[in-house]
Amino acid sequence: MYKNKMNRKFKQLQEKLIKQLLHEIVFTERIDLISVKYLLYMIFSYETHGTTAPEWLVSSNMYDEYQTQGEYIKSQLMYLYRKHRPAWKYKYKQMKKEEEFTEWSLRNQQVV
Repeated sequence: MYKNKMNRKFKQLQEKLIKQLLHEIVFTERIDLISVKYLLYMIFSYETHGTTAPEWLVSSNMYDEYQTQGEYIKSQLMYLYRKHRPAWKYKYKQMKKEEEFTEWSLRNQQVV
């Protein structure tokens, strides 16, 4: 009797997890704010004093039609540093075409 009850609970949990995984999954990304601050110091030192910095950090190649890759990286680092939140959660949902599951797409972003 005890074994049947455990098997039933296991099956219920398994079905619940499969259902969750097929519809939505959450990834948590941890950010080291000390490293973000260090990279910002490197950018500011490069801009004000002309010190050396990695090419990928201060690249003058265009990211889009409005900003360079270096400006884009700087803006993203500033955003992360100003928020002072070490963890970000991203929700993904699996797309469905007719009866067949297809690719995963970013659903929304939450701050932990």
